[in-house]
Amino acid sequence: MPQEELLVDDTNSILHGRTKKVADRILAKLRLNQYSNVTRISQLSTIRGSISLSHRELTSLQSNDFQHISSLNALYLNNNQLTNLPSGIFDDLRSLRHLWLHNNQLTDLPAGIFNNLRSLEEILRLDHNALTNLPAGIFDNLRRLVNLRIYNNRLTSLPPGIFDDLGSLRKLQLNNNQLTNLPAGIFDNLRLLTLLSLYDNALANLPAGIFDNLGNLHSLYFWDNQLTNLPPNLFAGTGRLKYLYLYENKLSNLPEGIFNGATNLQWAILSKNQITELPADLFDGLGNLNTISLSWNYLTDEIAPPSRFIGLTNLATLYIRYNRFVDPNEDPLPSDAYYNRLWNVLTNQNGLTTDTTDVFFRPQQPFLRTSSNVEVDESDNSIEIGVRISERYRTILASVLWRTEDGTAIAGEDYESNGGTLTWEGAGTDGDPTTNLVRQIRIPILTDGFDEPDETFKVVLFNPVYAQFAPE
Repeated sequence: MPQEELLVDDTNSILHGRTKKVADRILAKLRLNQYSNVTRISQLSTIRGSISLSHRELTSLQSNDFQHISSLNALYLNNNQLTNLPSGIFDDLRSLRHLWLHNNQLTDLPAGIFNNLRSLEEILRLDHNALTNLPAGIFDNLRRLVNLRIYNNRLTSLPPGIFDDLGSLRKLQLNNNQLTNLPAGIFDNLRLLTLLSLYDNALANLPAGIFDNLGNLHSLYFWDNQLTNLPPNLFAGTGRLKYLYLYENKLSNLPEGIFNGATNLQWAILSKNQITELPADLFDGLGNLNTISLSWNYLTDEIAPPSRFIGLTNLATLYIRYNRFVDPNEDPLPSDAYYNRLWNVLTNQNGLTTDTTDVFFRPQQPFLRTSSNVEVDESDNSIEIGVRISERYRTILASVLWRTEDGTAIAGEDYESNGGTLTWEGAGTDGDPTTNLVRQIRIPILTDGFDEPDETFKVVLFNPVYAQFAPE
């Protein structure tokens, strides 16, 4: 019988040919398992449990770093500076169940790098890297994998069939990439999937039937993309879907029957789109709906009559702020007449009560805040006080009056008395209600040349219009 290969060199300091930090951790693990005479390759197969090499500033690994460690259950390589992985590095890790590679700088993965990880079951983390593409078949043989995280990378596309071997997958997170399209049928084999996260990409459209086989899907996160339309019957196969997030897209209309089949839907978040039309049957058969958000769209009384909400007997929250429920001949806030008719539908026809249902209809008036105490020297010639509004309405002009008021400083002797009006124009022109929020009040300071103790005066705000003072 041939002599067994030595594990360590004559100095007993490192494992032959392996990265030193890897070798040190392997030796430490063996010694922790009370193998004091660490000399033979065969002893590597006794390492069970986990090896953690996270937060060790690793910049590279050798292809044989994990050779012969066939019983290892978990390997943590996260939070290093790895830019690539050598082919074959994981080939001997046949018992591995957890692999963490997140928070590195990986730009690509060798084809077949995971092929021998047939026991990988709990989780594969590839998130927070710099991956721009994934090789076809990269996840083949990972038939037990339950949780796959690929978010926060730079992926622009996915190969067709890349997930076909992941029949046990429950959670797939692809958010915060740069995906512009999805291949038809890409999710067809993920029949056990419960969570699919694709938010913060650049998806402009979806293939017809892309969710048809996702009968166990529970949560679908699709916000912050570029979707302009949705295929008919998109959710027909999602009978267990509860949480749907489609806000911050560019949807202008929704197809008739778009929610047919999604009978367990509880949350439908459609805010911050450009919706100008709601089909008459949009919410038909969705008696489990608990929360609907349609805020920040272009809805009017004609587009979204209260009758659209008939039958929603479990509705607890309805957000329809910041739309176009406006009577141009009257107050530019949404009309009470629409609100009253809507409330009549919800209470008299749907049987809801004020104890169980909230309708967030009127925009909450934004808050006004000022700089607290501002100090200047007389030599500064003037003082500026900022007044900030928390956000601007889409179309409404908000304003507040102001005046100065003596304290120990006297108007005409220490400062110039003044007053006026601050205004904030509507956000409809620039489309962003969170910019251009601060207005400045400038008060000239009068210099008398005398050395005096600190003196004070006040700037008083009053009579806010379409705004309110922030609570102290």
